[in-house]
Amino acid sequence: MPPGLNVVNCKAVYAKCVISLMNDAFNYFNKWTCIKICYKLALIYFGCLISLTEMRFMKNKLLLFIFLLNSFIGFSQVDTVFWFVVPEVSWQHSPDKGEPVFFRVSSLSTNTVIVKFEMPALDSVLGEIELKPFQSKNFDATYLVRDNYNINNPATGADNDPNKGLANDANILESGLPGMEGVYQPAPGRLAEKRGLKISSRSKFPSTKTNEITVYCDRFNKNNKDLFSLKGKNALGYDFTIPGQISEPIVSSITSNPATLCAFDIVASQDNTKITITPTSPMKKEGNVNPWPAGVPLEIVLYRGETFSCVSIDYQATNFFGGSTVTSDKPIAITWKDDSLQPGQDGGYDLAGDQLIPDILTGKEYLVMRGQLGDPEYAYVTAVESGTTTVEYTGGGSFTLSDRGKQKRIGMNVAAGVNPAIDALHILADKRIHVLHITGTGSEVGGGVVPTIDLCTGSKDVSIVRSLTDSGDAFYINIMTDSANIGDFKVYVGSQGPDSLNPAWFSRCDTTDWYYLTSNNFTNAKGTSGNPYYIHSIGKDSVIRFINPGRFHLSVIENSSGGCKYGYFSSFSVDTVGSSVGSDAGNSANYCWGDIVQLNASGGKTDTSYYWEFLGSDPLINEWISRRDTSPAYVRLKPNGALVTNYRVTVTPECPLDPDNPTEYREPEVKVYEKIELNWTATVLADSCSPAKVEIENNPQAWVNYIWTINDSEGSKEIEHKITYLENPVAITNMIEYMDNTTLSTQSYDIEVVANQNYQCQETQVTTLQIFPNCIAAIDTVAPNNEVVICSGDSITFQNITASAFDQFIWDFGDGYRSPLLDSTVANMVSVTHTFTNNLEKDTTYSVWLSVYKYNGGLGTCIDSAEIVVTVHDNIKALFSPDGASTGCNPLNVDFVDFSIGNPAKTYYWDYGNGITSTNTSGEIIQYENTGISPLSYDAKLVITSVNGNCKDSLTIKNITVYPQPEVYFSPDVDSICNGDSITYTIDSLIPAGVPVT
Repeated sequence: MPPGLNVVNCKAVYAKCVISLMNDAFNYFNKWTCIKICYKLALIYFGCLISLTEMRFMKNKLLLFIFLLNSFIGFSQVDTVFWFVVPEVSWQHSPDKGEPVFFRVSSLSTNTVIVKFEMPALDSVLGEIELKPFQSKNFDATYLVRDNYNINNPATGADNDPNKGLANDANILESGLPGMEGVYQPAPGRLAEKRGLKISSRSKFPSTKTNEITVYCDRFNKNNKDLFSLKGKNALGYDFTIPGQISEPIVSSITSNPATLCAFDIVASQDNTKITITPTSPMKKEGNVNPWPAGVPLEIVLYRGETFSCVSIDYQATNFFGGSTVTSDKPIAITWKDDSLQPGQDGGYDLAGDQLIPDILTGKEYLVMRGQLGDPEYAYVTAVESGTTTVEYTGGGSFTLSDRGKQKRIGMNVAAGVNPAIDALHILADKRIHVLHITGTGSEVGGGVVPTIDLCTGSKDVSIVRSLTDSGDAFYINIMTDSANIGDFKVYVGSQGPDSLNPAWFSRCDTTDWYYLTSNNFTNAKGTSGNPYYIHSIGKDSVIRFINPGRFHLSVIENSSGGCKYGYFSSFSVDTVGSSVGSDAGNSANYCWGDIVQLNASGGKTDTSYYWEFLGSDPLINEWISRRDTSPAYVRLKPNGALVTNYRVTVTPECPLDPDNPTEYREPEVKVYEKIELNWTATVLADSCSPAKVEIENNPQAWVNYIWTINDSEGSKEIEHKITYLENPVAITNMIEYMDNTTLSTQSYDIEVVANQNYQCQETQVTTLQIFPNCIAAIDTVAPNNEVVICSGDSITFQNITASAFDQFIWDFGDGYRSPLLDSTVANMVSVTHTFTNNLEKDTTYSVWLSVYKYNGGLGTCIDSAEIVVTVHDNIKALFSPDGASTGCNPLNVDFVDFSIGNPAKTYYWDYGNGITSTNTSGEIIQYENTGISPLSYDAKLVITSVNGNCKDSLTIKNITVYPQPEVYFSPDVDSICNGDSITYTIDSLIPAGVPVT
């Protein structure tokens, strides 16, 4: 073994070798080749004996590294997809304060992003929020946990919160609800738990490239709160050792449902995920009977979004799950919580929890920054590798952990038996370990997983949201970074800034190059002017953003009366070199001729630590449209035919795995389909009116689908033609279609052609056609009730009510009469009256036509006609006369003779004027009388009715005169007279007036 090497640094070099080879293996080796090469190198150069157990371990880790290498984001808590299980938390601390559950989301994108919250196993989208560049917002999920909650009035968790809702132990969001824990295999008729939450972001405008966000879950019941920082891809893995502590109990005074217990919750990100859980303590099962025993592996299968809750049987620390292991064949995420933890065992108690990281992201060196606890404050160290792990820490302390899952705590303050207190605890181990930190303020705690510092971990841009603003609240920021970065911090508080952190506020940790922000330096609930560390007032929901060109780790402690929140907001993983194609960051991508291809690379030291090369044989098809030393770079491809090619990017990483070879290479693959050529025409035929006859001619390409969309006034219709020469050598190339224009004026209508190759690529072309309106003739009548059934001799008034434009029109009444061709300006012919006759003994119909003409120049004349059918009943005429004298003395006999015209089936009605009526169909002899003294005149009338009863005619003969018969009577005034005397005679006769008497 070379001098200066021991077991510790031998293992370090071996791990470095593995990581380096795995990066190269992504493109050049399969995983087994990678492992064998690394194994041989370790044996040759360091003489390190690697056990078969470690080989199995490295095989599993290799799978995860290959999974992680597919990412473009760079493996930090800044990400685009987050899987999470919201832990079930007791509300019994303060039932009247509600149970607020918020997701605090911050954008680190220069573009507007849309963030979606969904529960995939329930096929349910909970909602979306929109974030402008670098904006932060809250997504209120309390309505999923509490009944009668008004989402329009967000909860505050305060004593007087008017919107606390009601406890709901049957809610759909929280894991491990009472009686639902330990559903380790869906029983018959029993559905699996489906409480997994997926949070994803996308750019509002698809052409933009970035949509990175940070998310944390804020559970802030006034007296039982903590934050859970979501870690994106860093939370997904195949192999986990639970770092939860096994020394501090949970308060026992709150034991009713929901009880205060320790738990960890698993969510699957893919279907059919096989998971093995080996607990260090018994796990509750459904119904809280027959717990699953400690040390016995439990195998379960979960589908995408399904969850499993591992819940302790009681609140004793000895029954907690620190050191338990979980393995899976597909990526999973795990949430840990100790509900109502009581480190001092006689003071306050509070929620502690975090989303965990897989073992692959653990390291050997840690820096733990002390918080503000008055109760004992500890860092909890858990071994993640088999065999003995040796741990050294600040002040010369050391201990060993006998095997994977074994755990020990390190005190940091006076209450934990350390005097003076350790502000920055430096931990160094010879094997990889987890470090969990329980801290807080006073006797209120929070918990969080600590990131390792022995690899290139950390972030350069962190945004957090301050959510507590009561008068007694405290707000602390802990930062650790390399010495070179302490003078480069820029801080924004809302719209204020940037301001700088004073380098004098940082102190060195032991003999390392790491510095930490001295305790109490960046604190105060709202920022107190005059404080030596004052920057800006930090109000409720203020967004605080820290930026540094170098890497740093940042944690937050928020405190209010009765509760504390704690968590890290920085990367937990190594920045590995990666490459991808497209805004969705795939490993290879399909593009179309002429597309702009986005080439992505990550892991470079700076934005210009990249160099792109085109590996194709014909550089003329490769058109660079951006600089080639950046990520992303953009190129346009226009190949002759289809193309499959690779690009090579040379990356200079910030933390090279091999200092002697500081560059790495990646080769993302790009496939470009051949160009789609559109060659078609659409012509309106000259002799057609609307609907216009359109001839479409197409010269198709093989393997291309053509969809014609024809838009006109009747809407749109699609005609799809698939041209496949191998199946149909005689391809259909021509079509006749019709386009309607039912408006009153000439319209421009489009024919759109979309040609695509298996829906991968498409070209669109639009042709605009001028479609003239058709003449839509319209006719109406002004006859009573629009009556168009008339009797012979009746008249009807017709109106030209054509709405569309026309130039000339003509009337044709169907009885031989036509109007001349009239100009549209002839107003007196727009309304015409016409009389119809029918001399037949049956009904006759006449078609009345209105024809309108529109002259469209060289495209022909549009003609349209409208018809009204008029029915004229058979002609009838009442005719009769007396045969002989119609004047005479009483009694006078008059012989009436009928010679009326019409269908013999017509009906008669005689009224002779003397009270005699008749329906006789022929004439009669009627006797008229006059017994008076004056002449009498009579009128004789004949009414005839057509067969259908609709038409009538009448004739009246007047002045049939009847004189009274005279009666003569006279008498003398004396009976006898002498000769020569006179006699006077008196006439007593009835003599009609006007009759002379002689």
